[in-house]
Amino acid sequence: ALFVNNEMTDSTEQQQPTRPRIDWYQTDAYISISVFVKGVVNDNTASGVIGNDGCEFSLSYTAPTGSAGDPASLSSSCLKLNLAHPVAGDSLQLSVKPTRLDIRVNKQQPGLRWGVLEGSDSSLQATLASPQAQSGQPAPPVEQKPPQQGKNWDAIAKSIEDEKLEGDAALNDLFQKIYSDGTDEQRKAMVKSFTESGGTVLSTNWQDVNKGKVEVKPPDGMEYKKWDS
Repeated sequence: ALFVNNEMTDSTEQQQPTRPRIDWYQTDAYISISVFVKGVVNDNTASGVIGNDGCEFSLSYTAPTGSAGDPASLSSSCLKLNLAHPVAGDSLQLSVKPTRLDIRVNKQQPGLRWGVLEGSDSSLQATLASPQAQSGQPAPPVEQKPPQQGKNWDAIAKSIEDEKLEGDAALNDLFQKIYSDGTDEQRKAMVKSFTESGGTVLSTNWQDVNKGKVEVKPPDGMEYKKWDS
């Protein structure tokens, strides 16, 4: 006959160690985990193993379960974590502190923000984030580009003048380019300004030209004279 000692079973269950407190944080590149266990003997008694899938993480260590000064109270423990996302096993770093074990391991997908450390991560935070967002810094403001404006044909004409292009061919080529690429208002401005000024003014600014008659503006050092018919 098989007899089960209920009292012994209950006592054994009560002696099962509770899971230590775990804190963690992340950066764009790695996960840092702190397991709060006091009195871990040294680095040689603590080790971590990451499974082939990158998510199963086992931490083994030796720490006192009773009086800290009693060598007989030392006991080996194993903590298993099922990480929410895979990590790079070859990057595992483990260090022993007086009150905790610190683990650092690189993410397999840098920039992925974890919503949770363990289990299924259904959080909307499990998305790719910028380094600024990972460090808690505000993202730089998005540069607001001004609306695209039409070409400044007056500036183009001035640049050609600065290059000292000479001859009717260069001048005609400039007029043709401005007129063919300009808007309807720019074309109207060109015709009106050139006609009313006697060929001394060429403007593409319709709002300015439309204010009234375009006056004659002869080149510096020259005087405009109207020939009698």
